[in-house]
Amino acid sequence: SAIDLSGLIDLDMNNPDAALVSFNKALEIRGRLLGPDDPLIASCFNNIALSYTEMGELEEAYHTHEKAISIRLRTNSDRIGNSYSNMSSLLLRMGKPDEAERMLKKCPSLKDFTDETFLKTGNPRFSGDMVLLSRIRLAQGSLDDAMRLASKALTFRQRLLGNRLKTCDSLYDVSNLLHKQGQVSSAM
Repeated sequence: SAIDLSGLIDLDMNNPDAALVSFNKALEIRGRLLGPDDPLIASCFNNIALSYTEMGELEEAYHTHEKAISIRLRTNSDRIGNSYSNMSSLLLRMGKPDEAERMLKKCPSLKDFTDETFLKTGNPRFSGDMVLLSRIRLAQGSLDDAMRLASKALTFRQRLLGNRLKTCDSLYDVSNLLHKQGQVSSAM
């Protein structure tokens, strides 16, 4: 767990190569101690895929995310939504927004979720998925829908998180969308 945590810190510090070394070491150790369908093995594959994504090795990331998803599906893991969301983000980065949307919609927690139920939840995880869906809509050319989703995510993050990094990320998204809509002064 400490080695895995070290990898997460390296990943957060924009050092995906070092993170990958730690994640592979954690997988090796856990592989010797745990069964192949253990949730921690799936977590290792998920983290390895995130490193590959940040390194720009998108095909390798895709195949590694598939391993995590496979384990989580076989074990009915409550973390499957995390895997679907991460795979969706990767598909968007690969230039496949329609596939990304289909993958994101597989998240069990997003089933029957509306904008209003999203705003009432206190779970910050959903704001990340709403941001992702906004970026998918932008890639699909649906600028107005992208703006609607990004604005709701910003409102949610401002209310729940205040002036934190995630809120700043959402401010940037809304500003970028305003600029694309030709509303330069509002974007500024």
